[in-house]
Amino acid sequence: LLTFLVVFINNKTISSYIFQRNFETAKRAANEINLFLETPRRVIITLANIPVIATMERFTQNLMITKIKADYPLFNNIYIIRDNGKLIASTSYEPAVQDFTRQPLFKEALMGKEYLSGISFTDNQSPIMYISEPIFRFNKVVAVIVGEIDIKNIWDLLDDITIGETGNAFLFSSDGTLIAHSDKSKVLQQQKVTAFSFYNEVISGRSGIDHYIDENETPHLAAYIPVPD
Repeated sequence: LLTFLVVFINNKTISSYIFQRNFETAKRAANEINLFLETPRRVIITLANIPVIATMERFTQNLMITKIKADYPLFNNIYIIRDNGKLIASTSYEPAVQDFTRQPLFKEALMGKEYLSGISFTDNQSPIMYISEPIFRFNKVVAVIVGEIDIKNIWDLLDDITIGETGNAFLFSSDGTLIAHSDKSKVLQQQKVTAFSFYNEVISGRSGIDHYIDENETPHLAAYIPVPD
């Protein structure tokens, strides 16, 4: 679950019109974020369902996933991994992950499950996440396909949202970790919002408004909405 919030300082009475306008902004942005994340997921599912993808020649595998990466720039990399953990195809000469057998993205898919990771950062502090899907042959998992997703576009989306003179928008994961925020240092430090009163509401799938006090003792009024699954 990813959760989108619109936040603005409550230093005067907020009219219902202004609140509703900003709440609609939050809803539109949440839908855009959902669409952004759903696109690479569907691509990886489609690749996993190609019957011969795990058995075709390595050159052909690399050609296919390289073409997909070129068509969908939101992919940093795409990998195909055998059920023994051996990397058999990659769009990268030096994958960020070397030992896939220790990674949840491999272990979960090997059990026949889809896996969506949390947010991590590359060496140059770019935000990424992983999506993996099992590749079946005769009802047995024979390989795993992994997509490494560049989610910096979500940062850009939120940076483009203007809410009055003091407001800002931010996004956090279900464990409360900030994914996107106008203050990038908070994201890089992986700060959490679990102490704020709106947190339990929004991870329960509810939208609404809430007053809260931030770490600087500044009062805010937040409009929060879950990003659709």
